[in-house]
Amino acid sequence: MASTADIDALIAALLSYVFQSFYNDGLHADTSLEPAGNHTPSLSLLDSFAVLLAHHPGCDAVAATAQTHQPGQTSIYICPSPSIPPGFHDNVKQWVSLFSAMRKNFTEGVQPERDGDESAFSESEKRFILFSLRLCYPTMRHRAMRRGLRAWNRLIEEPEPEPVADSELDEWERESMEEEGRLRAELADDLRHLSELAQSFVECVSRESLGDDGDVLRFYALCVSIRDAMQGPVLEFLNEYVYLAWGTDMVLKHLRVPLAVSSLIALSRAPKLHFDDQCSIVVLDPSLGSRPFSATMSEEHLAARFGEMYGLWEDVMCQFNKLAVVKGTGKPECRGDLQWNAQERVLSSPAGRPAIIHPEVMLIQHLVDHNEGEKKGYIACSEVPCYASVRYAGAVNTALEAGFTMRTDDPNWCRLESVAPWVMPDAAGQEVVDVMKEALLQDLDVLVQEWLRM
Repeated sequence: MASTADIDALIAALLSYVFQSFYNDGLHADTSLEPAGNHTPSLSLLDSFAVLLAHHPGCDAVAATAQTHQPGQTSIYICPSPSIPPGFHDNVKQWVSLFSAMRKNFTEGVQPERDGDESAFSESEKRFILFSLRLCYPTMRHRAMRRGLRAWNRLIEEPEPEPVADSELDEWERESMEEEGRLRAELADDLRHLSELAQSFVECVSRESLGDDGDVLRFYALCVSIRDAMQGPVLEFLNEYVYLAWGTDMVLKHLRVPLAVSSLIALSRAPKLHFDDQCSIVVLDPSLGSRPFSATMSEEHLAARFGEMYGLWEDVMCQFNKLAVVKGTGKPECRGDLQWNAQERVLSSPAGRPAIIHPEVMLIQHLVDHNEGEKKGYIACSEVPCYASVRYAGAVNTALEAGFTMRTDDPNWCRLESVAPWVMPDAAGQEVVDVMKEALLQDLDVLVQEWLRM
């Protein structure tokens, strides 16, 4: 009979493999993870709200879902991480109220006085933009500055290709440089415009405050303009010829708040969107289900717990010792905040700091435990769902004949790089724990075989 202690041990065994793993290493999503293209207006609404809520002061990540208990009665369940910050529930209600006002204006045919300016906002849209950006800008700015603005500086520089002696180039390189030069000349005006926009963005985020209402609205319009400028041929050119640290995705990630606001404004005008402006709001605290993570990591202990597994544990401990134990070699950061006790060979969460259950896991567990709505639903995640959460949702679906889904197009869902430790709720049913254990063992076997072949 499997236990949550078994799950801790398997997560620890998987850390060094999944940390390095990509989608082509044999880890595949089950039906609990769908492509991002599979969406409806209602799902997009949850996605955008999850992004905004994750930038609420005091939040690192958020998961959200909507459940209809009977026709006309909808509840929105939200789980912020690492805990519920001050004012969170009231601000969520304010967001819903402001969105409802935009929706009402649209259905009643209220239009902004544009005076020929298609970018003009209605009064309800202005209130939504101002409330969202004033609340979320400090977190947005902090994350942008923490990650660094190297990619933005590359956009500002409009770098020219470095001259290379023609004799040093092979035919393919010569053709590539000629194509780059042709496209650079063709897109010169667009690239210059993008450079100017990027410069304005960097100047704005260098300030701790956005300023008055007019400044906030201009900043919002600037961010939307940057998104619009980074499309089509310009985006293809940047991805192919301009090195941006961590790619164009990092640039757009800095714009997540204003782009989520833009999506919500557009959704407020969507004729087919079903939105219950009288919905109830339930906020869950993931810290209530927190528990210590602990795993004894030795060949003997793993073999005694899970069986010999044809010499599997020797390879597991070899990789674990390379990447998760010895500082200064490999990538010891794969274990995150987990601490290693070499004498007892125990990997555990720091004393007094139990591991927080991931918000998407907390949501699913709550819905299963309390029988609220059907045992199915879309779980919107502000961050890419991690490998273990995807496997947990799959285990719940298999064991309980449920239908919970998440979605992403990011192949890095199968990594645990930034999510250690991951803990399974103690409240998880035995049948779910059993299915989860078998899924993790199967993945571990696949990954070990993949790495042995490399």
